[in-house]
Amino acid sequence: MARVIAIFADKKRVGEAVDSLRVAGFDRQDMVISDSSTDPDEEELDGSINLKSEPEALGEEHTYNSYLPDLARSGAITLTIEIPAREKSRVAEILRHGGAEKVYVE
Repeated sequence: MARVIAIFADKKRVGEAVDSLRVAGFDRQDMVISDSSTDPDEEELDGSINLKSEPEALGEEHTYNSYLPDLARSGAITLTIEIPAREKSRVAEILRHGGAEKVYVE
């Protein structure tokens, strides 16, 4: 499995990226959206995107904020998706085309 992390400046672009990934055949359940400007317990972002903390959704004890400075920036919105490794280039391109400021592939 691979993980792709995208940084967005606004909520609208995140929603559009989620829609693009879904149209491309990816499951919304594999995506985690984190908004550093909101309460991590908030249920929805713009009424359409479920918001969870990364540790809660990915079963990890740390967040990417501890080692990726872009994620710690106030107002940064991240979309993280776990996918088969063979799909990482395609997903990264969809996210870049969808308005991500930066895309990280693990």
